[in-house]
Amino acid sequence: MSGVLTSRISELTAACVDLLERQVDDSLRKMSKNVIRLCSVQYKEFRACGFFKVDAALPLRLAGLIATYSIVLLQFAFFVLLYELLEIAFLLRPSIETMSGRKDLQLTMRWKDTPADLATTLQERHLGCSAD
Repeated sequence: MSGVLTSRISELTAACVDLLERQVDDSLRKMSKNVIRLCSVQYKEFRACGFFKVDAALPLRLAGLIATYSIVLLQFAFFVLLYELLEIAFLLRPSIETMSGRKDLQLTMRWKDTPADLATTLQERHLGCSAD
């Protein structure tokens, strides 16, 4: 792409030089000189302290960078949350081996119990202490 642009600029410069050599009116000569000046400018890319280019694509690159790092951070946060939930679930899970029979298991797993009731039941059954 850059080679095509360079060759087009060279062609444009040659056409303007050709116009300057001919006898044309002053406005056309002035325009040709201005085009030659513009084409002769060497564009150097702007760099921020030598780290990255500052150009029109910079906002898009920054948005992509922010999105990528946000997704990575969200994955880590989700993993930590999932780990904590699983840890809590395994700590509060009643051990079937320590319960005496099916009726105790059914009493422990009532759906209408509040979390406080379940915690009290688990403390009484596994730790041997009451909440009073």
